[in-house]
Amino acid sequence: MNLGKLATSLRLAPALGWSATIWWSSSRTWPEARPLLADLPHWLLAVLTVVPPDKLVHTAIYALLGALWRVGLRGHRAGVQAWALATAFGGLDELHQGWVPGRSSDPWDLLADATGAALAVACWTLLAKRAKPPAP
Repeated sequence: MNLGKLATSLRLAPALGWSATIWWSSSRTWPEARPLLADLPHWLLAVLTVVPPDKLVHTAIYALLGALWRVGLRGHRAGVQAWALATAFGGLDELHQGWVPGRSSDPWDLLADATGAALAVACWTLLAKRAKPPAP
């Protein structure tokens, strides 16, 4: 393997590793999380009455995946590619969950996945633009 391919592989490894972690996690059934919610601050419980907790979790998990893909990809369309890869993986994982006993596919989860990835890529783009030195 030449150095260029090795460097690319190393840049993409975190995104691939996080994808594998998501896949492993969605292959399992988890106990009910309601008892854990009782210990949350009241203001956060108010937010969770509007946005279900699982959608916030999906958004955060796929924001990280979108960011990891964005770090690993290069080129002028890397942001769109990072969002597309994270969203496509979210769709594939939702289909996968439909076959796991005790789990189900939910198009709203996919929307949360795509939103998280979009937020991460948008933040990355804005921060990258701010970090560039001004043109002379």
